[in-house]
Amino acid sequence: MKVNELMIDDWVYYGGKEQMPCRVRSIIGNSIKFDNGTPQDWMSEVKNFTPIPLTAEILEKIGFVEFMPHNWQIVINNIMIELRETEHNMAIWLDWGERYRDVYASYILPSPNCVHDLQHALRLCNIEKEIEL
Repeated sequence: MKVNELMIDDWVYYGGKEQMPCRVRSIIGNSIKFDNGTPQDWMSEVKNFTPIPLTAEILEKIGFVEFMPHNWQIVINNIMIELRETEHNMAIWLDWGERYRDVYASYILPSPNCVHDLQHALRLCNIEKEIEL
């Protein structure tokens, strides 16, 4: 994992054999200050972190519901967000629907393979979703 792949509040795994999820609090040079659920923040080099794969269990924990095989959906601030399987990857679709006079807009973004990829995609679409793991 590279330091330029991360942003503040991203979720990643820290550690070796017994990886634990932690949240990035700040990035200083090639080190990350992180929060692992204890009252104290910790600091470590980027090489000690790995991405958290985006699994069905994690999507459900975040609040997504599977509405078709491999297609997930959640509503945040009256915006329908779907992760849809496409030919070679997953796309993120946003739908404002009838509530906004049948305006339909979609952003088709690269496949989010990890939790921090999904966080970046939502931020890119100006959607704030607090994720707790």
